[in-house]
Amino acid sequence: MTVLIAGCGDLGTEAGLRFAAAGFPVLGWRRSPEKIPAPLAGRAADLTGTLPRVPADTDIVVICVAAGERTEAAYRSAYVDGTSNVLDALERDGVQPRRILFVSSTAVYGDADGGWLDEVLMRICDAITAFPSILLCLVLIAIFGSGKYNIILSLGILFVPSFSRIVRAEVANQKALDYVRSAKLMGVGDMRILFVHIMPNIVPVLLSAVAIGFNNAVLAEASMSYLGVGVQPPDPSLGRMLSEAQTYLLSAPWYALSVGGAIILLILGFGLLSEGLGGDKNA
Repeated sequence: MTVLIAGCGDLGTEAGLRFAAAGFPVLGWRRSPEKIPAPLAGRAADLTGTLPRVPADTDIVVICVAAGERTEAAYRSAYVDGTSNVLDALERDGVQPRRILFVSSTAVYGDADGGWLDEVLMRICDAITAFPSILLCLVLIAIFGSGKYNIILSLGILFVPSFSRIVRAEVANQKALDYVRSAKLMGVGDMRILFVHIMPNIVPVLLSAVAIGFNNAVLAEASMSYLGVGVQPPDPSLGRMLSEAQTYLLSAPWYALSVGGAIILLILGFGLLSEGLGGDKNA
């Protein structure tokens, strides 16, 4: 009863030595059979090419695959072609092992790093978050000028890093899951995986982040308008209304209380909404 190690690299050699320690005769296939240590028997074989004859008494087959490069073609050649060749060799020689084990020593292509663009964008986000939020918003308003649309642009720049990091982290988590790996091995394109497979699964997290970001944007806009550099008349603003209410704080306190209550209820409502969205995801 022979144990065949198809792809007797470092991981395959470790598995073969354990089988040998248990008393099984082990045959290892490797491009450089001289690197296979005793007591394992070695034979030259390339899993992506023509394979030698499988011993008739083979009872267990351990397929150990590893890609030499971090490219889609290399992973496809190692995982798909290598495994298919081993199974074809078993069928060719009429060998029906009792167990076939599949072992991988490398991550799939989808787990590769984001590349230089990802690194550049993250460093830009780091540079933006290095400044205090209010100070950066004041600087942007000083550059672009006050007004409704300039405030929207300034707040958008201010909150881009937080959303970028949330989306990046969730996409990285999804890329490590089996369904993305399977799609990669089946040859699905990167854009389709991103928008058809990954994007629907990060929508709950994204909606929760949007609700929290809305709270922060409301507070930031109210702060800017309270200081007189935000939304200008005749456009309404809770922050400017609160600033004007200070004049009537003693004679008409309900003016300030109603505006402050509106801000509190708005923040509380979207805070509960974000918590509910997060609860649906966890459920």
